Amino acid sequence: MKSLKENLNGDEWLRAQWEFLESLGLDEFSGCDIDILPILEQIPVDAEEIDVQCFLQHTLVESLHERLEMGGNSILLDIDKMKETPASILIPRITELRKKELDEVVIQVVGKELIIYDVFMRELERTVIPDKGETVVLDELWLTAHGYRLLTSLGFGRRTDMKGLRKIQSALQNLDAPPKIEYIIEPKKVSKSNISSALSSLILERAGS
Repeated sequence: MKSLKENLNGDEWLRAQWEFLESLGLDEFSGCDIDILPILEQIPVDAEEIDVQCFLQHTLVESLHERLEMGGNSILLDIDKMKETPASILIPRITELRKKELDEVVIQVVGKELIIYDVFMRELERTVIPDKGETVVLDELWLTAHGYRLLTSLGFGRRTDMKGLRKIQSALQNLDAPPKIEYIIEPKKVSKSNISSALSSLILERAGS
């Protein structure tokens, strides 16, 4: 696995890890945003497969618990696969964090600034009028667990238009999570400290254009 990692970029290594975990029957950890190589290096080379499986299962539950307590992400983890496994202990915290991250999402709408003056040319108000076309930036929503599933099911990419935004708002209302909308002149780059650059790259690549 060490030599494999050396020949792969970040998101390729994540996928390779998940395939390895799945091959051991540890599907509940597929999608975890953790580098498992340091964990594997603790396992004796002559260990039996069942011992490797048990060690990984125990250690990954501990690692994920620590990360979740620090606000780590669970975007691609499948809760249903965690049920009836030792990882089920993580489900309440995952559910709590997923609701919190969705509540904090800001959807950017790009437009042109309009300045309103009174008859004496004194500035009264500044507002942003959305441009036509796909001016709604969905990257931040993609980088949440609920957002990832919602946008995937609705067939959205990384941008949409105002009609698409209304559809997303309606879906989020059903989740009791009305989104915050920010009207801006230039889109801001989304950066989240609780997501590795490899996972962020992989998700936005899946999201497409």
